[in-house]
Amino acid sequence: YNPIMQVFYPKIVTLVKTNTELAFKTFKKLLISIAIIMLCASVVIFFSGGIVEHFLKGYKGIGNLLKIAAITPFFIGIGGVIGQIGLLALGNKRDKFNYQKTYLIAGPCSLVLVLILTRTYQETGALLSMVLTEFIVFLLMIYYFNVKNKRKKNILLSKIY
Repeated sequence: YNPIMQVFYPKIVTLVKTNTELAFKTFKKLLISIAIIMLCASVVIFFSGGIVEHFLKGYKGIGNLLKIAAITPFFIGIGGVIGQIGLLALGNKRDKFNYQKTYLIAGPCSLVLVLILTRTYQETGALLSMVLTEFIVFLLMIYYFNVKNKRKKNILLSKIY
């Protein structure tokens, strides 16, 4: 995911200045590609528990933890593309502030979740707090991306779809 973003971010920043329509089309293709890649990664992680337990004998129960964690790559990938490309590369100062605000909200939420869930559910709680934190970031990125689109009177959406 990161290497792909490192390639596309500067390209889209340049494109938005010269060919806005192509920048939005590239964003859409990137979003779909990352969604497919991360969904595949999530499926592999979900079903890899038995293999991991076979090779790492001391990790009994890791299969259940991997099933819980499996959706996380999807949240990270989609949230990352929407945040880094949709808000930062294609956005303005307000969008950049909303990107920062996402993490200013998610950070304290993560701290509270990890303190409460780890105490109660040990390693499963720590993992749940990570998944929930990534889900919060994912939802906030989508929210701020939609706020951006409404502010621009759906110009962006008309270019994407």
